[in-house]
Amino acid sequence: MSIDSYNRGSQQYTGVIDDEGDISVGTRTLQPGPGSYTWSNLSDNANAPENACDITVTEQGNTLNVQVITTTGTVVETFCNVPGNELECTAPWTGVVPQPPA
Repeated sequence: MSIDSYNRGSQQYTGVIDDEGDISVGTRTLQPGPGSYTWSNLSDNANAPENACDITVTEQGNTLNVQVITTTGTVVETFCNVPGNELECTAPWTGVVPQPPA
């Protein structure tokens, strides 16, 4: 299992890999107090890895980047659009180029 969060102003983005290897990313507001998460399952996106073991999330402008590393050391990523405070996560997973050295 793995978790990572990124805050931008009053918005929080959290990536999670659960004990079954499912990859999800959620968003919630932090002001005036933490709100409820809205989750997107990224395991259904094309080319999703079945052996993800660690996750990281970052955001730039209106794009959320989700990267995972697999148990075999492959790094893959996908991108979500962030119109307003919503997430649109339908892009396929792709390997980063070049891959990190073994």
